[in-house]
Amino acid sequence: MKSTVAVALACSIGLVFGPVASADLMPAFKPISYDVRLTPDFATGVLSGVEYLRFQSLSDGLDVLSFTANPLAVNATLDGLAGVTVTTEGNRRIFHLPRRLANGEVATLVMSFAGRPRRDVVFTPDEIHTDYFTCEAMICDVDRPGDRATLQLALTLPTGMDAVAPGEFVSREPAGSGLETWRWREDRPYPSYLYGFAAGRYARAELGPSLGVLYSGETPERVQTMFANTAHMVAFYESKAGMKLPESHYTQVLVDHNGNQEDASLSMIEKGPAEHVLSDPRADGMIAHELAHQWWGNLLTCSDWKEIWLNEGMAGFMTAAYKERQWDRAAYDHEIAVAQKAWDAAKKSGLDEPLSWSGTYPSLRDERRIAYGKSMIFLDTLRTELGDDAFWRGVRRYTQANAGRSVTAKDLQKAFEAASGRDLSTIFQNWVYGN
Repeated sequence: MKSTVAVALACSIGLVFGPVASADLMPAFKPISYDVRLTPDFATGVLSGVEYLRFQSLSDGLDVLSFTANPLAVNATLDGLAGVTVTTEGNRRIFHLPRRLANGEVATLVMSFAGRPRRDVVFTPDEIHTDYFTCEAMICDVDRPGDRATLQLALTLPTGMDAVAPGEFVSREPAGSGLETWRWREDRPYPSYLYGFAAGRYARAELGPSLGVLYSGETPERVQTMFANTAHMVAFYESKAGMKLPESHYTQVLVDHNGNQEDASLSMIEKGPAEHVLSDPRADGMIAHELAHQWWGNLLTCSDWKEIWLNEGMAGFMTAAYKERQWDRAAYDHEIAVAQKAWDAAKKSGLDEPLSWSGTYPSLRDERRIAYGKSMIFLDTLRTELGDDAFWRGVRRYTQANAGRSVTAKDLQKAFEAASGRDLSTIFQNWVYGN
């Protein structure tokens, strides 16, 4: 999300870490699978759809499900039979079930909805794409990154558009009246904020096997230059993770705004920062950062937003490491210096919290200074302390041991201790946990 440290910390808009719902509204259930069927009306800006959410109760007597609120008007049933009452309480959409579910019981919430998405969703006569708030375009919960579920997604679009969504492309079939339905299937469970998609009157550029870019308003030559190093980035991250690109393909969508967001098997990249590569090939940090999230942030996701640094710190540090390999040590040092500057600004304002701090930050900018800035300095310090061999063994162990899981700082500590053969409780206590 919001790629390079410099860009991320200079902005006070974009990703919102939460707001986290109050404990009494957090649902005692886990999602198993989403089946979402969307029809964007490009003339009116109305998005309509049907969603089937299969879930499992984690407590006896469950009768309420809670999700992120959005502007969509919703009707719902349980298992397609009994009606569900839907209310909105603050920033939460509440579904009151017609009966109580037993612990371990599996059921399906069937929802039909329509409305105009607001936050982060770009919806014009020629394009629709999500940013962080995918839950503006479906019913889900951005406050629970630890929840993982599979996805089936169908988009019914005007004939002639191109589109991309998480998972494997399944089919593209006529849907009558100048429409066609595209379908994808993602069998690896991901958090719902990674279920972003894009559709529009795009051109498509191929960067190599299974690597592509969707774009509009640009020439093929400029697009190829902007994203020329994508294959080098993939190879570098694969070597450090000890794992192939998590999905069999990766698509970048060049957008005018509301971009710089990772999703499962794709990313939205804002045109402004990407254009910097045309005059300075070293200015590829935005592209590198969002790609790094395919491993650190997507394949491994923080269990709670209070440890967002596990996503953003790792992606930021891996961007710096890629720049060191692709360009030189000075490029790495520059990224670390920018992170240090951000952390210094936090300290100057009187804020210097542990990385896994559970308190409330005064502002989004303050939180980013820690989650994006201090986190990179910690990883750089850990690299210096352990040496390159042990440090990169730790990165591989952390990635491989936790692939497809939600993680905490304890998982990171365990991996680096195993890789180095050292007790790292003191350094983690000082930097990560605090007193």
